[in-house]
Amino acid sequence: MRLLKEMNLSLYPKDHFIFSEDFKPDEANIPRKRATEIWKKHVIDHLKIDKKLYVVIHLDIDNKIENHTSLDAVS
Repeated sequence: MRLLKEMNLSLYPKDHFIFSEDFKPDEANIPRKRATEIWKKHVIDHLKIDKKLYVVIHLDIDNKIENHTSLDAVS
């Protein structure tokens, strides 16, 4: 949580993704497979933190629902 706070995400436009290819906020989306590969290499294997990246996906869904995106589009 501390690292996410240090990223100052509120300074970026709302259409930016939390993680791009360099795992920094950017307007370019990183393919899910590539993000998973990077996460596994650096977080799970190197840092020995056995947490999946999957939970980050839910942030985008929450944002869409808050912005009144239809449930059909979200699903």
